[in-house]
Order: sequence, then C-alpha cells, then structure tokens
Amino acid sequence: MPFPIQRIQTDRRLEFFARKVQEKLMNSGIKFRPNKPASPHLNGKFERSQKTDKSEFYVTIDTTADNLDDLLAEWQHYYNWVRPRSAHGGKTPMERYFELSEETPF
Repeated sequence: MPFPIQRIQTDRRLEFFARKVQEKLMNSGIKFRPNKPASPHLNGKFERSQKTDKSEFYVTIDTTADNLDDLLAEWQHYYNWVRPRSAHGGKTPMERYFELSEETPF
C-alpha cells in the first residue's frame, strides 16, 4: 500500500488472535479491531470479494486441479490488474494504487 497500515479489522476467527499474529501487529504498530460477534455486515468489502471469487473464479475451475496455485495466481493478477471496479471510478485496484502512491506522503 502507498501508506502505512494503521489498523486491521477482522472477524473473530481464532487465527487472528494467535500470539504470533498479535505480536507481529504490535511490533508493526498496527491496531487490531475484531468485529462484534455475528456481524458479517461490518466486513462488507471482504464479503463482496468472496462473492466475486465464488461467482467469477471458482465456477470456472476444478478445485482439485494439480495447478490450483497457478490458477489462483492468475486470478489474483486479473482481479487486481485487469478487472475494473466501480468503487475506483472504473479503474483497476492497481491503477488506483499507483494514483494514491503519487499523492500520499509517508
């Protein structure tokens, strides 16, 4: 990101509370904010991303394929570098990233 990450917000899955994760966040000066229980609406961007993955990626591949890692890498590249978003004014996330990186001081 073209700016320092100050805080992350997650659901309450146990991996986010693991000692190593919490120590890494603290050492990096990143605040951790878990969502309230049973509140998926507070994690809307993630939920939308998962919906897109389900409707545009997983329906097109065989999840038991030997090259699943390659397929996921191709999808991630397409998703971030090629697929435009209305939230970014019709730009891809990487186009928006480069715009912000020029404007955002550290």
